[in-house]
Amino acid sequence: MRGDPSLARIRTLFSGAAPRYDVVVRTTTLGMDVLWKRRLLATIPPDRSFDRIVDLACGTGIVTEALATRYPDADVIGVDLSEDMLAIAWRRLTQENVELVRMRAEDLHALRSASVDLVVGSYLPKYVDLDELARSVTAVLDELGVVVFHDFTYPHHPIYRFGFDVYWAALARLLDRLPGYGPIAADLKPLIVENTDWPDRLLGALETAGFDRTTHRVQPLQIAAIVTATKAGRG
Repeated sequence: MRGDPSLARIRTLFSGAAPRYDVVVRTTTLGMDVLWKRRLLATIPPDRSFDRIVDLACGTGIVTEALATRYPDADVIGVDLSEDMLAIAWRRLTQENVELVRMRAEDLHALRSASVDLVVGSYLPKYVDLDELARSVTAVLDELGVVVFHDFTYPHHPIYRFGFDVYWAALARLLDRLPGYGPIAADLKPLIVENTDWPDRLLGALETAGFDRTTHRVQPLQIAAIVTATKAGRG
């Protein structure tokens, strides 16, 4: 873990970003972050009850709070690497059914002593080893447990891609002026581009790990996607 280059990259990207994170994400996505989070939550099967839920890369706790409110009888665990993000999440979250844990998403298997039946993650897939993530999620998830992941994608349609490139060029100059956002301005777009196939790779990893009922929903303008899967039962 100490020598993990992806871990160092994440720490560099988000060092100092936490205080303005929610406002910056909401503003720079032109409000689409709110839409994506709503769709992520709407993708969770409405006819299911859940007893133990994990929100990976929970950040400042927006989705964690929504899950704890929707499922008041469930234990909800928010997981993130950033102490600064978790500190903000602690101030946000008032529900008694919430716990916050600082660790890598790929180390989720450390929770295997208590089974989980729902795992969600927003803005996570581009940062992690997807095969390792799938194995770790499998280790803790009950049969018929559900996973839902959301993240950016780089548009494949030429018009959408041109618009994305133009918008990002302007946005990067703006972000570079915000304290704590210089690394994000320099590194986030290349990270999105090099990992734009994450939905297919994640679905492949999940299917290999024993998941079925998979879906891949491309979001408006092709700049994000939501992936879901269910852990197969024995029968």
